[in-house]
Amino acid sequence: MWLTIAKLILFLLSSIGYWEYFRRKTKITLYFLPAFTVSCQVTVLFAAGLLNCLAKTVFLLFVTGLFLAVFYSVRDFRERSSAKGGGFGFFRYYFSIGYLYFFVTLGVVCLAVRGRIFLHYDNFSHWALVVKNMLQADRYPNFQDTLVTFQEYPLGSASFIYYFSKVVSKAESIQMLAQAFMMVSFLLPIFKYVRKQKWAALAFMALFTNFIFCYNTGINDLLVDTLLPLQGAALLLFFCSECLPRSKAVDGGVSVLYAIPFFCMAMQVKNSGVYFVAVGCILAFYGGFKAKGQGAWKYLVTAAAPFFSLYLWKAHCSYVFAAATVSKHAMTAENYGQVYSEKSVGDIKLVAQKMLQFTVSGKDLYCLIAFLVFSGTVVFFLGKGVRKAYSCFIGASVSLYLTYMAGMLFMYLFSMPGGEAAALAGSERYRRTIFIVIYYFAVIMVLQCIPEIAGNYRGGIQRSHGAFAYHPLEGAVWAVYHYLCTR
Repeated sequence: MWLTIAKLILFLLSSIGYWEYFRRKTKITLYFLPAFTVSCQVTVLFAAGLLNCLAKTVFLLFVTGLFLAVFYSVRDFRERSSAKGGGFGFFRYYFSIGYLYFFVTLGVVCLAVRGRIFLHYDNFSHWALVVKNMLQADRYPNFQDTLVTFQEYPLGSASFIYYFSKVVSKAESIQMLAQAFMMVSFLLPIFKYVRKQKWAALAFMALFTNFIFCYNTGINDLLVDTLLPLQGAALLLFFCSECLPRSKAVDGGVSVLYAIPFFCMAMQVKNSGVYFVAVGCILAFYGGFKAKGQGAWKYLVTAAAPFFSLYLWKAHCSYVFAAATVSKHAMTAENYGQVYSEKSVGDIKLVAQKMLQFTVSGKDLYCLIAFLVFSGTVVFFLGKGVRKAYSCFIGASVSLYLTYMAGMLFMYLFSMPGGEAAALAGSERYRRTIFIVIYYFAVIMVLQCIPEIAGNYRGGIQRSHGAFAYHPLEGAVWAVYHYLCTR
């Protein structure tokens, strides 16, 4: 146990080494560094998996991160000795409310998954199965691994779990922790929008994180239906807030090429990640148009990179498996044509009718609408600075939802066998993917309102002692937020 804890600390130090390197060499916002690092590591591990050198790459990644952490620590120590640096060296940059959330959440997850084992069927059909295979063979699965039937399923999350487990421990609980590490890394960018009332924001994020970890797939599984939307949301947030031309005038911005690891990881987490890549490509084309020829090629390269990684993955699968193109849920024309041809006209109509009914109904949908109405009410009365942004967010959410559901219909028609398609197998879990993305951005809107809530509360108290009373709605909001927002 103590050896595992020591290795976990070393892994965190290695990760911090990368964070600090990227902090010094780029203009990426501090809270995006873990997400960016994970995306870069997954992209590097993906390339290593194709080249059949996973074990050596894990060693190099881990040692390089440790070297960077030691190097910057020694350099900062020398600067402090010359009275040029601050206390704690570069670690002081990570003494913030966001990184407190990051490390405390990981600590809670450590306790939650301690001694746990996999129980969900899908772990044994693919997700945990491929990780176990990689840990045993130190390579991606090939024709020798007959138990791997989802041969074209991407291995993005499995690659990082393999890396984490090779360094720390191969125990199933550590594999769960590795997945949680990725998820928390992609939640952390939300703290970019926390300016004031940080303890209130921290409490709100703690509740939201607990909700996310329980909403779709549990933290004791390796299914990616929660990881994928968090990574996709972080991709879109990074692109919009860090890379688009309008952001450069406000925040200094970063090169759009830094979004490539996010794009490639989204493509390699799951086949449905192509949806988030497609949305990101639309943004990339928009950014290239606004660039007006000045660096527009960077946007085109960024949009093309994930599809190049997809091409490499399919070429790899065709090489190491005899019939990968028609394996279960393979994203190929051959597989789609074969599955679709097995459905009758009646089957197609039945699936389409069920999907239409499912799209406009369900407890999850009603709960999301209720949350959006609540957050919209808060924004309208108390968040004057983000009213326009919230209106755009609602429009974007509707578009995301409808296009995603259209993609789900395509999946059931062209990728799911007849019986599973007719029953809309897994539909609730799949739909929650896009719901998590919408919740993700709604939370950002609410967090931006917290300072105004606190300010209006203080103003309301002052007005209540004068000639004016505050709005009736404020009383309900203050009852919830009063304690947290005045700490």
